[in-house]
Amino acid sequence: MLDSIKKELTIHSDYTLAKDNGFIVDLQASENKNLLISLKVSVPSKKQALSLCNRWKNNPSEIYTKIMNSLFDDEN
Repeated sequence: MLDSIKKELTIHSDYTLAKDNGFIVDLQASENKNLLISLKVSVPSKKQALSLCNRWKNNPSEIYTKIMNSLFDDEN
């Protein structure tokens, strides 16, 4: 019963090699199987790709909030 009350937040992050030898980073967050955000970012190095993946895994709520605040900032 407790499982049905708790919201399930699922965080996904990975990266793939792009055609130009850069990397595509794929970041996603879902809540109870509903997609909250899906973001693909191109970066030039594997180090940056790993860094984005780790930052997303470690603090997805803060990053998500910053993105949403930036998108809606002019809607006072």
